[in-house]
This record gives sequence, structure tokens and C-alpha cells, in this order.
Amino acid sequence: MTTASPTGEELLLKVRIETRWNDLQKAPELFTILGLPRSSGREQVRSSFLTLVRVFHPDLLPASLSALAPKMRVIFESLRGAHDTLYDDDRPAAYCATLLPAPVTGERSAAPPPSEVLELLRAGAASLKKRSYRLAEEQFARAHALDQKGDSLAAQAWAIYSDPERKTEKEKAKAMLFRALQLDEGCDRAHCQLGVIARVEGDMNRAERHFREAVRANPRHLEAQHELRLLEMRKTRPPGGR
Repeated sequence: MTTASPTGEELLLKVRIETRWNDLQKAPELFTILGLPRSSGREQVRSSFLTLVRVFHPDLLPASLSALAPKMRVIFESLRGAHDTLYDDDRPAAYCATLLPAPVTGERSAAPPPSEVLELLRAGAASLKKRSYRLAEEQFARAHALDQKGDSLAAQAWAIYSDPERKTEKEKAKAMLFRALQLDEGCDRAHCQLGVIARVEGDMNRAERHFREAVRANPRHLEAQHELRLLEMRKTRPPGGR
């Protein structure tokens, strides 16, 4: 018996599982596992844990993602372990005593100046508008080499996908967009572009999910808002109507 292919929503879950799994390989602090600052109290610990297990409980893993079950179990155990330690009355203080001091805000970083990345992204956008797809891809790729962010990778993927001379690379571009979501599951650019692709492919439910994720990540995302309005109009249009 063959397993059904993952839906768009399940693919997003796959991205979240892979992202969290990769993060766990870096041995994060227990507070980080729960997405909390070190100053968090017991109720914040409990609330965050309950929110996360609604996503990462092994019993909730769909059949189409069964290959990820081992990773899901590890993620769940990490959440439970963090909760059990930090929710306890006595153990948090002992645990916090083992931590290194938090990094001082404002310390110099080896990261490239944001202005350089922004300049490349602007140049790539201008090249894309002129349909200079190869140049746009190169500029976005240089931005991504500097910042390693999901947004710059999604921009690079879109330059490839939009190039009419590279139709055979559309699947590669889609894979890059999902990789962008692995780097940043809230990447509004990647979600919007995946929504457009889903619409072009005729999968309106998947398109709507991606557009809603784009707006959730960035409430000012005008293109995603426009796409959602068009989808709503399409739903309310009477059959055979124009």
C-alpha cells in the first residue's frame, strides 16, 4: 500500500521538523528549546511547552511524513526534558548556574554589514524587473553568500523560476524555496512565491495556505494580501459567472 504524497500543510510541517532537528544538533539551552528567554517563569515554560507539543507530538505526525518519526520523537523528548527541568521548583536555579553568561548586546560580529546585503537585494530586484534573470540570480546569490538567510535564498530561487529559458530548473527553484523555509520558517517571500507557484499549478488550497503564512509573517505583505483577495473573489463568484 503506497503512502499518500504530503499536502502543502504537511510539507510545512516537514520543514519545521527538519529545522528544529538541525537546531537540536547544536545542543541549545533548555530555554532556547522552548523559545524562551532565561528570565521566563514557570507559567511561561508551561505555556510554551503546551503550544509546541501541539505541533511536535509524535502521535500527530501524518502518515505521509512517517520517515520523520525518529526525528519527531527526539524533538518531543527535548521539549519534555526542557519542560521538566524548567518547570520544577528547584531545578531551574541549579541549571541556570551551569550556563555561560548571555552574550552582551552590541558586541561586534563577523556578520557582513547589512547595507551590503541590502544593496545586492535591491540590485537583484532591479535586474529582475528588467528581466535580466541571470544577473538577478547572481546578485541574489551573492547576498545569500553573505547573510545565509532564507529571504536572499528565496529571491535567488525566484530569479531561476521566473527565467523562461530555465523551465527545466523549476523543481530546483521550488526545492530552494523550501530550503529557504528551513532557514526561516517565517520567510514571507518564500511563502508568497510558493503560493504563486501553487496557484499556477492549480492547487488553490495550497496557494491560500502559503499566502496566509506570508501575511502572518508579514502583515504588510501587499502581494500576498492581493492574492488572498483574488482567491476570496474566486470563491464567492457564482458558477459560470464572469
